[in-house]
Amino acid sequence: MKALVLCDHDLPTFKALPAGPIDVILGCGDIPDSALLQAQKRYGVPLHAVKGNHDADGRFPHPIVNLHLAVETFQGLTLGGHEGAPRYKPSGHFLYEEEQVAQPMAFFPRVDVFIAHSPTRGVHDRDDVVHQGFEAFRAYILSKRPGVFIHGHVDLDRETRLGETRVIAAVGAKVVEL
Repeated sequence: MKALVLCDHDLPTFKALPAGPIDVILGCGDIPDSALLQAQKRYGVPLHAVKGNHDADGRFPHPIVNLHLAVETFQGLTLGGHEGAPRYKPSGHFLYEEEQVAQPMAFFPRVDVFIAHSPTRGVHDRDDVVHQGFEAFRAYILSKRPGVFIHGHVDLDRETRLGETRVIAAVGAKVVEL
């Protein structure tokens, strides 16, 4: 199954989008809803997403499925996710303290594909407080072993393994084989 991962840009700045076929679109945040909807219209496939720290507050419009702390099944795969980034300023949308992420992640079920805006701590994150990953994501990956963990936020295009999990950093538009 092929997923088109979109994150951290507006659609007009994406390099040439693939012709297809694409089975699902996964949005990892910091991309306008209008750009997600434009991609969904182009491919005509389901779209699941989470919000990033630069996204506007509010719900996703239909037909975008919000995966924040939710589990959905798509073509036999379970999908789940978490929005936002570590709190790096006093106010703003989708900013979390580590403790706010750790509690729900401790009880979040195993999924095949987990999407997040921020990385896991120690894999693809940076030294600056804005782009650090969540330790709770690392604990989730090591204990629940999702097949794939996909994130944006750090402007990298890289794949790494953490235990049995493929950890994929995406920026712009990227096709991922699930």
